[in-house]
Amino acid sequence: MRKRAGCFAAFDVGGTKTALLLADRDGRPLAGRREPTRAGPPGAETYRDGHAVLEVSRQMIGLLRDALEASGEGPLLGVGVAAAGPLDAGDMRNPPNVGAAARRTSGRPVYVPLAAPPP
Repeated sequence: MRKRAGCFAAFDVGGTKTALLLADRDGRPLAGRREPTRAGPPGAETYRDGHAVLEVSRQMIGLLRDALEASGEGPLLGVGVAAAGPLDAGDMRNPPNVGAAARRTSGRPVYVPLAAPPP
């Protein structure tokens, strides 16, 4: 039985798709997942000074769990996220592909939590 050396996860969160790639320490791909981004309206949750779009966070967690399970890899050593819009203290803040209608309606920021699990 081989010793698990750990793996890294890389996400690409776009307006049409969210993709995940697991790679080993040498950058060799181990597993990947891709599906349409679930960028629906933000939930009723108030978050910081705005609203949280938890469905994208939940989608990312699900993709990661599925890929880790399917590949048999682990432990997870690190995660990278490529996303439209700025990252602010562990969240995507006002990404243009998520929550635009909520921003227009409420005038408050929209966040996609990344560093803490969604409630």
